[in-house]
Amino acid sequence: MGRLIRFLLFLIVLVVAIGVILPFVVPIDTYRGEIEARASQALGREVRIAGELKLSVIPQIGVDAEDVSIANVPGGKEKLFASIEGLSIGAKLWPLLTGSIEVGRLDLERPVIHLEVDRNGRPNWEFGKTEGASAPSPAAGAATSGPRISLSAISLGNGHIDYRDARSGAVHVLDDIDMTLVPPAPGEGAAIDGALSYNGVRLSITANVQDADAMSTLGHSPVSLMIHSAAGDLNFGGTLATDGKAIGALSASTPSVGKLIALTGGKPGQGFGMGAASLETRINAEGGRASLSEMKLRLDQASITGDIVIDTAPRVPRVSGTLDVGHLDWDKLGGGGAKPAAQAGASGGWSDAAIALDGLKAADANLKIASAGFDAGGFALGQGRYDLTLRAGVLTLVYRDVALYGGKVSGRTSLDASGRTPRVSQNMTISGVDMKALLAAGMGVDRITGTGSLKLDVSSQGASMKAIMSGLAGQGSSTVRDGEITGVDLVAVSRSIKSALTPNATGRNAKTPFSEAGGSFTLARGVLRNNDFRLINPRVRLDGNGEVDIGAQTINFLVKPSKIGGEDATASQMAYGDIPIAFRIVGPWSHVSYQPDAASLATGIIQGVSQGGNPLDVLLGRKRKTDESAEGEPENKENKKTTPADILKGLLQGGN
Repeated sequence: MGRLIRFLLFLIVLVVAIGVILPFVVPIDTYRGEIEARASQALGREVRIAGELKLSVIPQIGVDAEDVSIANVPGGKEKLFASIEGLSIGAKLWPLLTGSIEVGRLDLERPVIHLEVDRNGRPNWEFGKTEGASAPSPAAGAATSGPRISLSAISLGNGHIDYRDARSGAVHVLDDIDMTLVPPAPGEGAAIDGALSYNGVRLSITANVQDADAMSTLGHSPVSLMIHSAAGDLNFGGTLATDGKAIGALSASTPSVGKLIALTGGKPGQGFGMGAASLETRINAEGGRASLSEMKLRLDQASITGDIVIDTAPRVPRVSGTLDVGHLDWDKLGGGGAKPAAQAGASGGWSDAAIALDGLKAADANLKIASAGFDAGGFALGQGRYDLTLRAGVLTLVYRDVALYGGKVSGRTSLDASGRTPRVSQNMTISGVDMKALLAAGMGVDRITGTGSLKLDVSSQGASMKAIMSGLAGQGSSTVRDGEITGVDLVAVSRSIKSALTPNATGRNAKTPFSEAGGSFTLARGVLRNNDFRLINPRVRLDGNGEVDIGAQTINFLVKPSKIGGEDATASQMAYGDIPIAFRIVGPWSHVSYQPDAASLATGIIQGVSQGGNPLDVLLGRKRKTDESAEGEPENKENKKTTPADILKGLLQGGN
């Protein structure tokens, strides 16, 4: 026994000595050319070993090489497909003695790999023989099958991989790759474990294929995948097939959608406020098509459920399905802080900032949506159903009986971003709506109350809100019932100059109640024109016509009273200054003014004087002297008929 132990110890020492001495004895550098030639022939690319080449025996028989490079395909953007600062490959000794090659390690230190797809869709990672090269023919009578080769693990240290697609211009970069890959082996699983950096975010990745035998024989195997980063987490558990088909449970979460967008190469912008989001769903993916069923998506406080299909096989991805959407506040999801268009318009004109609509070209969609409510830019829609289609940059939204400020709205909205200049069209019918809330949200005007109805068919184009509002064209009509106009008493303004000049005619406490108001209109180049406006008040009926320049946010509107006290104006009313005076509503929306119409004023004065009134009495609403003494003094029947000259004289002299 003692002799056997001494023999084993001697054998161990001999093996160690050989392992230490052999690398210095065997001139492996003389095989550099042969190694490069055979590697080049196998890959169909030139392989160079520019650095040191060494043989190692312990703990495994292997080769260490430095400064290894593999050429890229002809016409590639980069000269090299890969450059590796250090490469080590080692085979286990005992399997070599039994006729098989078991590579125990393949270590790549500081590898830089350039993955490219050319304009014709050809990738540069498909390897083959070089032109004119042929593999050496096996010797006559030699077995054509070689030794069984297996690989235990591949490790990458401090690596870099970039990907470029010449068709789309897409560029993706993975840095600081520290990863261990365990390839599938009979009776065992496969695994990936490590970390890398993508767009400045560190990702930890763990993946396991539980049954490599099932994967090779049945074509599928249970798998698990976990990705963790500061931008979010992703977990998948299910079945993965060799053809890429995946079925299982998928969950994902992120503390900030903005960070997630930045991770994927997007630009969320300063102040982007989309917060936490989470997704849970069953996924069935195959060939670029993924079905998400039983989906539960949460964006901040908004909840979205449903079933959708995402197809990435076409040049433009497609999304279809049905969604049930909880209340969405897009201002909060989009970061808030942005001034609503209506408010901005009311104070300083429409925004001339460019509207970014490139996102409409990123995908096509066909969705049926049930929504609990939607807020955007100060405008609020209630519960309703929508049909959304998006194709080639054209978004169409059809809605039926959607709740809107106490009423309902139905119609169609189209946003066309397919050309250089965005186009928008709107065809809708509104009924039973709170007009104060609607006008405040849509135009920044809050002086009109009542219950209204509206029909609108308009279109425009422009790269900004200002351009769109200045290009509006179309037609429509509106009616408002049982409301009031605040800030002005139009009845007082229409009765006489005296009434118009009183503090009660305009101001905070002034108002004009009405039972009905409205009319029809046309739109051209952002200017609304109306010729049949009407306002019915218990004391007066007002008819009007004029223009509202929506682009410039100004108004020039003529209002004519046709009745006072419910009856036609009488001589007695005129004698007391109750002349039905037409007036104009002019100025910017933010500060309108009410001015008597000169032509109507002159006509009223002439009518009043023709009834025996003094011009200034008529203007200021004073009683005539003949009325004051009507009971005690007989009327002077010898008065001459008043002429235009008398009117002018009275005005100049200020007669009583």
